[in-house]
Amino acid sequence: MIGTPEVNNMARFGGKGPNRFNKKKINPGERDRRPMLNLGKFEYFKYDLNEILSRSDIEDNLLGSFKASLIAKSSKMSIQDAKDYIIENKEKDAISSDTSDRLCRLLDRYTRYR
Repeated sequence: MIGTPEVNNMARFGGKGPNRFNKKKINPGERDRRPMLNLGKFEYFKYDLNEILSRSDIEDNLLGSFKASLIAKSSKMSIQDAKDYIIENKEKDAISSDTSDRLCRLLDRYTRYR
């Protein structure tokens, strides 16, 4: 009975074996959590972003690449990287300080730790 495949499979998959209590549980506090874009409200974020950028003084040929880079950095890297990107463009005089402040507040509003 001990050598049957049914008993070995039960122990291997958490059944009646001695290993059923030795499952490693991941503590959520162990993971490195970073502030990133809340993807549940992504459409709202894009709408607000378009409203801010339509009222800004950014050039039309830079608008698409700036928006795509901002979305990519905030959703895949972190909010801080996106804010650094905004500050870099403000220092290059690509966007005004008023627009950069609005964009940073928008990122703060749609931040989620994940």
